[in-house]
Amino acid sequence: MNPKIILRFLAVFLFFISLGSELYSQRINGEISFIDTTQLHHVYTEDGTKLIGRIVAIEGDKVSFALSSDTINFPFSKVERVDVLNKERGKAGRPEYLKGYQKLFVGPTGMNLKKGDYHYETIWGGYHFVDFGVHDYVSVGAGYLLPFVVVVKAKFGGEIKENFHLSAGVQGLAWPTLFSGEVLGGLYSHLSATYGNTEKQFTVTGGYVAGSNGFSMPVVNFGGFIRMNDHVAILSEAFLFFDSINNEIDQTVIAPSIGARFNKRNFRLDGGMFFLGNAADGLSVLPLPFLSVAVHFGPKNPF
Repeated sequence: MNPKIILRFLAVFLFFISLGSELYSQRINGEISFIDTTQLHHVYTEDGTKLIGRIVAIEGDKVSFALSSDTINFPFSKVERVDVLNKERGKAGRPEYLKGYQKLFVGPTGMNLKKGDYHYETIWGGYHFVDFGVHDYVSVGAGYLLPFVVVVKAKFGGEIKENFHLSAGVQGLAWPTLFSGEVLGGLYSHLSATYGNTEKQFTVTGGYVAGSNGFSMPVVNFGGFIRMNDHVAILSEAFLFFDSINNEIDQTVIAPSIGARFNKRNFRLDGGMFFLGNAADGLSVLPLPFLSVAVHFGPKNPF
């Protein structure tokens, strides 16, 4: 693929990142009550400061903020976001299903399911799988890809510090050959690092595919999302499939994508378009539409 296409893709993605920064200026997640002492307010300012306490008054552009031992005042115009929490529900203005993202369109992120969370997902009605959180840092899954492929997977890791998530995983595939009856298989191992939260994030994943027939291939996956509102996020991710057999860089396959994610209670819909090509094709690419539906069944919706 022409390097200009890659640069254009990165430029578009960075544009969405910068756009998202403006869209969340002075956003309040929840309803602030000055008299409800059970509320807790997380205030994020433009310079990156995070304050934890209670907003006790807003007069014009002045915010009065009560800390544990003092009350401070600062301009509301300097506030980027306010998260409202209470004892009963956590983030009062934030639906439970917006607590985290464990995957992009296809590739994993550094985030993981929490203990007791599980969900079902289908991609184009041909790939069906279920993931289950056995621990806050361990999840397992199994699936079936039509017509004869069985998939099992496991993922280990999660948040290691605020806004930074790191996880490692493995996916195994097995399928029978139609005539000899021999069972073939493959293994995909990966390490994912994610920086961000449920508002916006960026993920880089390095992986390796190995098959029972001697086939092997390094894979790099990177992407992220920006939330536009409580129900819609813009997603983008790209795959780089390297030709490890011939070591020819011009045969490296690139698959960037762009699309959106829609959330509504326990339901999630992803839709977008991948553009498949390689370094030898120039401007010639193959558009591949993507569609997946997921439903959450656990106590803590992970979407």
